[in-house]
Amino acid sequence: MSENWVCYETKVEENAAVVFADTDAVEIAGTPGYQTMCMVTIQVQQPDEYGFAGTDETDFLQAVEEELGRFLSKKLGLRHIGSLIFAGMRRIFFYGDGAKRFEKYVKKIMRKHAPGYVFETGDYPDPEGGVFREMLCPNAGELQVMGNHSVIDQLKEHGDRIDVPRKIEHYAYFPDKASIEKFEGQLDKEVYTVDNISEVDESDEDGAHSEQSVQFGIDFSETLSLDDHRIHESTLMLRELCEEAGGEYDGWQTQIVDEEGS
Repeated sequence: MSENWVCYETKVEENAAVVFADTDAVEIAGTPGYQTMCMVTIQVQQPDEYGFAGTDETDFLQAVEEELGRFLSKKLGLRHIGSLIFAGMRRIFFYGDGAKRFEKYVKKIMRKHAPGYVFETGDYPDPEGGVFREMLCPNAGELQVMGNHSVIDQLKEHGDRIDVPRKIEHYAYFPDKASIEKFEGQLDKEVYTVDNISEVDESDEDGAHSEQSVQFGIDFSETLSLDDHRIHESTLMLRELCEEAGGEYDGWQTQIVDEEGS
């Protein structure tokens, strides 16, 4: 099994949803041998108000999903690529070369490991790999939010008081002065402070220089705590503004604020 699995929150038909996805599957989706999408949809027995299972049932269904993945890989050569949890359902996805005996083997596993659970199977052609790319593969914004969570988790591991406002330093790059000036003009000056604009020479490994190797970087900052959704709102907005101006948002960093406030 691939080690490059991600988990992130999203929405499906206005319902809160959680996605587990094997990001390596983008390399095989739609290729020969992986052009049929097979699905198992399991009804959650005790969903909460948002349609999610409690901790114990979630752990149980995760174990069932993993067993389905192992068994169907061994028996049918299917590739387990992810699952989508929303509206009281856990939908598990596989790619393979057809769906022969798929329903038979799913029933066998469900009878053995999850008796009493209501489920259904389905399959359809997906020669372009669109299901994975559109339903499971995280988009740029979702990757940004995952990256934010990763940084915050690292800060918390080092004793950071994420509820304390602090300087958040952002970075972005642009191909020319015009694009960076367009971006700077769109920044809310009451929120963001531009700290530095510099020319960046990205020559190739041999030191060859060209106009295309020169970029412009901008460092700018804001004051923010990290205990709510504002860092996500800020970075998603900044990413969009960078793209509109022809540039690329390159992330953020901050200093650890510990119990002493340092």
